[in-house]
Amino acid sequence: MPTKGKSNLYGRGKRGEPNEHISYKYSKIFLQGDFDRHYYDHGQSEMGLSKDQYRSRAISFANEVDRVNHVSFVNDKGLTIKYSMRTSEIAMVTKEGNVATYFKTSIKEYERWKRDYERRK
Repeated sequence: MPTKGKSNLYGRGKRGEPNEHISYKYSKIFLQGDFDRHYYDHGQSEMGLSKDQYRSRAISFANEVDRVNHVSFVNDKGLTIKYSMRTSEIAMVTKEGNVATYFKTSIKEYERWKRDYERRK
């Protein structure tokens, strides 16, 4: 599944440059270090996906452009937390474009993470 293209412009104009909502140009790979744990915790047990499906969907979601249904913020370490209000998917992506984790959660959880981050500013 291709993961680079027009979708790398999520909210950042023609050049796909990072801004206050997204810290990466486009997502390329899943962060290697903890992939298996994230896959077993979220991809297999919660979503019923194969490893390849989990990896592909995470990267695809990280690159998907939907300015109406997606919200995101960048924390102080440059990690982008992106949430879909339509599908309840969430991805955390490093400033290098590596997906750290991907799963489904509630809007309340996303709002809690954002609120906690804003308190620490």
